[in-house]
Amino acid sequence: MFFISALKYHTSKISSFEDVSIVTTFGFRGEALSSLCAIADVHVLTATANDTPIGTKLEFDHRGNILNQSTISREKGENYTMTFLF
Repeated sequence: MFFISALKYHTSKISSFEDVSIVTTFGFRGEALSSLCAIADVHVLTATANDTPIGTKLEFDHRGNILNQSTISREKGENYTMTFLF
């Protein structure tokens, strides 16, 4: 699995000033994951419908790079856990 969504600037949908005017939702943004990695220990548990009952556990460093990746037993979906550094 190649996972770049925690790296800075890799998931932004905004590439020009004009793009700001077409944003219509306030949902979770990938850029937030990068910011969270900077201030917390972040782990992601994930599995797709096709992969279930096998999933993946990802542990990120504070720059958004994957430190560890392991196979786990998991139902479809994603969970994010964060332990803040302060």
